[in-house]
Amino acid sequence: MKRRTRFLAIILAAPLFGMLAGCPFSTDPTPKDDDDDNGGEVIFLPRTSVENLLENLKQSYLKRDFDQYDSLLAPEFEFVYKPDESTIEEFMDVEEERKVHQRIFGTQYVQELDLSFDVGIAELDSTQYDTTYEQFRTTTLLTNVYLRLIGTTPDHPTVTEDLEVQDGRQQFWFVRTSYNDPTTNQPIWKIIRWEDLDTTEGGERLP
Repeated sequence: MKRRTRFLAIILAAPLFGMLAGCPFSTDPTPKDDDDDNGGEVIFLPRTSVENLLENLKQSYLKRDFDQYDSLLAPEFEFVYKPDESTIEEFMDVEEERKVHQRIFGTQYVQELDLSFDVGIAELDSTQYDTTYEQFRTTTLLTNVYLRLIGTTPDHPTVTEDLEVQDGRQQFWFVRTSYNDPTTNQPIWKIIRWEDLDTTEGGERLP
């Protein structure tokens, strides 16, 4: 069953593909092979820029690498969304986000996971001063977000769910930490806020 949806719906559907009815995570997920110059091996970039973090985000999805994904998040990270027909923001903290992605990346019931997007210009957000890191946060908008999750659930192993996001928009905020990457000696950056937005202005509002 193929359904077009919002990024939020896929995030919230994650428990369906994980530990239901006592079914454990697979410890050996089988992500799709990539044809690249390293024979399928992905080289994750130093976390020293916004662009590198977002590239690592994409690759962590494609390779279902939870440790790499987790390394991108600040301890104060929050995922922000508005439930359908609501104007009130709700939040998932870093621990909830970890549980969601452990399910998505680690379960045998997810057969395919794909993510791509266009990255906008990174700039300081003068409305978002972070008192913990003593700096204005840096923000960027991702457009043309495409996310596809194909899988089954333990309760219905013969019914394939095909969830797809098209033309999505995601806003990210980042902070520069006080510690350096050991290979480049440059400051490490972290994702501190991720906001799920509606589709582009004038586009279809997804259920």
